[in-house]
Amino acid sequence: MGHLTLFHYMEGGSLIHRHNPFIKLFEMIVTVSAIALSGPWSLALFSVFLCGAAVYSGMSMKKLMKEMAVFWWLLAFIFIASILSWDGRIFPEGIVSAMVQCLRFADYILCGLLFTRTTSPDKLYGVIYSLFRPVPFLPHRKIASFFLIIFTLLPKAVDTYAEVGESVGSRGLSNSRRPLHRAIYRIYPLMINMFLKTDAFSDALVSRCFNGEAELQDRNRAGLFDLGLFAVFAASLALCVLPSALPFLK
Repeated sequence: MGHLTLFHYMEGGSLIHRHNPFIKLFEMIVTVSAIALSGPWSLALFSVFLCGAAVYSGMSMKKLMKEMAVFWWLLAFIFIASILSWDGRIFPEGIVSAMVQCLRFADYILCGLLFTRTTSPDKLYGVIYSLFRPVPFLPHRKIASFFLIIFTLLPKAVDTYAEVGESVGSRGLSNSRRPLHRAIYRIYPLMINMFLKTDAFSDALVSRCFNGEAELQDRNRAGLFDLGLFAVFAASLALCVLPSALPFLK
């Protein structure tokens, strides 16, 4: 757990890293929408496509499976809930439906991991600002700053949880027979450490006189490279959606 890079931005020189973040966000929204409407064969193709993109961005398959392992409990809960939704009894159709739902949520997670891994929080500030700027009467900078803080502190929360878990395990406190004590040993130091890190982060923003101007000036405009990569994305998306669209094309 301590070696996970969940929700961390990882620097790299891949085409996905260099892709325009605004277009990348649009592609993620389209992909998530397509996953929500796809059938089992399309979901399997989406899994191959997303795993391939993650490996190309610099993440090994072993590392990717280790990252996904954090969500196994969620996928297990979805699998059980989907099976029991069939009148509380187990049917072959219910098992197949549960497997499809788990695959769908796994694709959601892969899509989110790929986006957060290849998009820095600083660039995300400009993307969120540009996204909400056309909407009148909204505090665009505050909304963008909120997402900047979330995407900066979320990896720190994952790191802190891992550090607290290792510290509790090394002291033998995780062997307590009282569940409430085990929870307190983890939650209390996690909250204290996160408050301290949040305070340090806010002090850093204040010391920099942060107002978002530098992040907005650093926004990358879409060029031919981004349009070409978008064309590759559109072709890949069409290929993934094709098995689900064939029945409607007949």
